[in-house]
Amino acid sequence: MLNSVAKIVLADRIGVFAQIHEQFLRDKPSIIERDEFADYLDEDSNSEDLLWAIAYLNRRIEWIDWAGEEDSDQLKGFVDERMESLTGSKLDWAFLEEFEKSLDFEKLNRGDYIVKKIGCIDSEIRKKGFLIATLDRGDDQYYPFVAAIDDFQGVDGAGIGTTWVIAWADL
Repeated sequence: MLNSVAKIVLADRIGVFAQIHEQFLRDKPSIIERDEFADYLDEDSNSEDLLWAIAYLNRRIEWIDWAGEEDSDQLKGFVDERMESLTGSKLDWAFLEEFEKSLDFEKLNRGDYIVKKIGCIDSEIRKKGFLIATLDRGDDQYYPFVAAIDDFQGVDGAGIGTTWVIAWADL
């Protein structure tokens, strides 16, 4: 299942994962000691951790705290980058302005806005045949990625180790 998930998450970068994963299985220290992985992997890391690190380093997945984005355009920039890569065009973000006008920010609890924002973006990109999914690693972060709906069906709800692959709409 790991390779199926990797193919969906990484898309055009699956070859990078396959090569590094093979080396990781043969000689884990040679991978975890590489500078690019220093902040993400350690001696306790496993294949699912490697997938996450490679996806994050290759901008195929984002890392968002449960309480919200590091900057207000973090998610927007990520989704635009992925949609442009996958479809050749960015989103028209007018829908997000309308969404924000509909919210009563005084009534939102901490962390509610980002959940609703991701859901709104997910609804919009579904119209284009894509969705937002997440790797649920069991911590208090969100790790969203963009996938084609048809491709994602084969991994929806899949578990790889302690990580679950979940469509945002199913959260």
